[in-house]
Amino acid sequence: MSSVNAYPITLNPDQTLSDAAPPLQGKRIIIEANTGVGKTYYLLNTVATQTPLVWLVPTVNQLQQLAATYGERADYVDGQRHPETLGPVIIATYDQAPWIVEQLGAACAKYVLAIDELHQLYQAGSYRASALFHLYALIETIGEPGQFRQLIGVSATLNPDLLYFEPDTWWTVRRAGAPTHSLRLVEYADPNQWRRWLTEERETFLKPDQLHVIRLDEVERLEELAHYFTGLGYRVLTVHSRIQDSAAVQERLASQVLDPSYNLLLTTSLIDEGINLMNTALGSIHVIGATTHLAEVRQCLDRFQAANPVVYLHVSFLARDETSSLDLTAEGNKRLDQMAEIAALVADLLPPGSTLTQAQRLVQKWNRFLHGLLHFEPLLLVEEAMEWTVKGNAPGLAASLFRLEATHQYEARPTLMAALEAQFPGCTVQRRAVDGSDSPVATLKADLAAAQALQANTRRALLDDSEQTLEGIVQTGVSPREAPPRGPGVRSWPSSIRSRRVGSDSLLD
Repeated sequence: MSSVNAYPITLNPDQTLSDAAPPLQGKRIIIEANTGVGKTYYLLNTVATQTPLVWLVPTVNQLQQLAATYGERADYVDGQRHPETLGPVIIATYDQAPWIVEQLGAACAKYVLAIDELHQLYQAGSYRASALFHLYALIETIGEPGQFRQLIGVSATLNPDLLYFEPDTWWTVRRAGAPTHSLRLVEYADPNQWRRWLTEERETFLKPDQLHVIRLDEVERLEELAHYFTGLGYRVLTVHSRIQDSAAVQERLASQVLDPSYNLLLTTSLIDEGINLMNTALGSIHVIGATTHLAEVRQCLDRFQAANPVVYLHVSFLARDETSSLDLTAEGNKRLDQMAEIAALVADLLPPGSTLTQAQRLVQKWNRFLHGLLHFEPLLLVEEAMEWTVKGNAPGLAASLFRLEATHQYEARPTLMAALEAQFPGCTVQRRAVDGSDSPVATLKADLAAAQALQANTRRALLDDSEQTLEGIVQTGVSPREAPPRGPGVRSWPSSIRSRRVGSDSLLD
């Protein structure tokens, strides 16, 4: 990002971003700033007083909090409400961007587009690809006639290697004297042992006179924990995607302060996305499992601006002590090339004038076939000029690299420690090995290495076979009688790289 204008901004303890912000220069501006420096106040009390503003946020819960705070100062748009007219300040969820563009028409050129939690462009691509694809297109056309005239992207935890576009200006905002964090690394020989340890040690680590948070991306286990701790007398609030739209959950989160009678918040990654909770009596945050990217741990902690609790990371034993490296750029370029080839080949299989059902069947079939090989669904169905077209799934690709980086962070203890220092500068880390073991048995390491080698060889052979199959279909018009079953888990990568490698070619072509 050599052409980017960098502005480091250090705030005094009594300053907010509005006190020190330089003029907005360039078409695409990034504001990377810790939670609590006044980003929301800056957008709505400084930017919105100078220009019409469309502010996109990731979740309905965040929109509800903003509506409760700012009331009639803005128009609010989500899946349940579409105002008859749109004023100069519009706050909406990501998925409503196409509707807003349609309503504003050429008047978009008067508005600045702000995207909150910009890291969601690559973090959420595995489950929100269609909504993010439209945001990618809007960002690409910033400043063109009839399009939004300027972009402000806001985040506390951006990785520049995972952004698909080149910003013109990058603000890095920090507050002088910001507190450092205390982290505890708890390693287990049995990856499921955390449940027994957490419940047996609850009197030490989950004292009922404070609020504690358990973050776990498994809804069924979360509900089991809720039932268990409720039976022990804890007052539990559970938050996850299946119940986030319930009136009870929205009401409790909209106030930004949980009732102090709650002493346990059980949540998935949903808590990471822009929700602010100002409880001061926060004892601890427990992040379960070595699949959570440390940027997500930071995002979770940042939701609690008025407290600085101890953070516990509950993971399996970190088997390796040697340093581990990952070349995201090389891996991203490889997956990008694969995606571009596959999208072009499959697009040729979609006859002109295909119905939505026909197009969906084709894309779903090939995504099922390729998901297990590439660790993301490489195809996306997009409507253009009244016809359905097949595109490369850039958000899914971005997400696959993010997940790949998350996996890499836990591959070795030195790698994890370096990543913790990057996300939590100056943090203190204490380690505890449950059951007294310091490392897995050597034979387990050997078995793991052999399994990984076999998996890599198998994936390469399947990729070669899929490329030949696709080429054969294009040449003969004959498709496989059955798509192989969907592979195991989802992983994740992004797209700034394509714009750097192919110059003026559009990422969305």
